[in-house]
Amino acid sequence: MHPLKAMLRRYIDGLLEDNSERIRIEDHLDECEFCREYCENYRELNNALDSPIETSRELGQLADSLHKSVFKSNIIELSPISSPDSKPGYSLAADGGAEPKKGIYSLATMGSESPEVVLKVMRDADRDLDYIQLISNQPEYSSNVLIEIPEINREIFTDHNGRADLEKSLPDKIEKLKWQIKLPDASLSLSPIEYDPDKTEYEAEQVLETERDDKILIRFEGKTGGKKISLKLIQLEGKKNFGPVRISISQKDYSMIHRIDKPGQELHFDLDDPETELYIRLFADE
Repeated sequence: MHPLKAMLRRYIDGLLEDNSERIRIEDHLDECEFCREYCENYRELNNALDSPIETSRELGQLADSLHKSVFKSNIIELSPISSPDSKPGYSLAADGGAEPKKGIYSLATMGSESPEVVLKVMRDADRDLDYIQLISNQPEYSSNVLIEIPEINREIFTDHNGRADLEKSLPDKIEKLKWQIKLPDASLSLSPIEYDPDKTEYEAEQVLETERDDKILIRFEGKTGGKKISLKLIQLEGKKNFGPVRISISQKDYSMIHRIDKPGQELHFDLDDPETELYIRLFADE
C-alpha cells in the first residue's frame, strides 16, 4: 500500500523521527512512480515558496491537487500489448470452420508502462467462463481496483489477487475498447474485531477517518444468526453533502462493491471472517 500523503510530506520536510519508517518510505519511492511524483511536486512547491520547511495544510492540499491532475484522478490508461490470434472463444463455435479451442487461453492483453501493469482477458473454455487477470509487481495497482470500459458502460472490480470473473461476455474486438484502471481515492483498514465469543449478542461502533477528511461510521453486530457490519459514509473530503460514491469491502479472497447515491445511506454486509483485517476503499465519481 502507498504511504499516507501526510507521511510523505513529513518525510520530505525532514520531520520523520522513526528511522525504520523513513527507510520504508525510501524503499517504496524507489519502486513507486506514483508516490515519487507526489514528493517531487511537494518539494518543488516548498522550494518555490522559499519558506521555512514546515508542513502546512494549504501546501499539502495544493500538492495533492497537482498530483491528482498528473495522474488523471487516479486513472491508469491501458493500451493493447498483443492482439488475440482469433476471435474471442465465445464466438468460435459459430465460425463453422475451426474447432473451438479448449482449456485456458488469452483473448487480449493490455498494459501500461508507467506504472507497469498488465491486464489479460482470459477464456476458460472447459468451464465456459471468461475472466480478467490484472498483474503488477505493486499490489495497489491490481488488488481491489476498478477496471472501467466506458464505451460499453462496464465496471469490473478485482479481488485481492487481481482477478475478476465476468458474468457476461464482452463484445468482439475487445482490445479496441478503451480500458482503464481506477485506483481508490481513499483506502482504510480495520484490525480484526475483538468480541466475547460467549456472548450471543454484542454491538460496537467505530469511526474511521482519512487524511483528506473522509469519515466512515462502522457498526458491528454479532447475533445468533451470524456477524454483520454496517457502514455509513458521514463525510467525503470534509463535505457532508456529496455525490455518488462506490465503496468496496474486502477480506482475504472475499470482496464486494456497492454504490452510495446520497449522504446518510447505510450499507449492510455479512462478515466473511471477523478475525481477519477488513479493507475499505472509496471510489468517488468524477
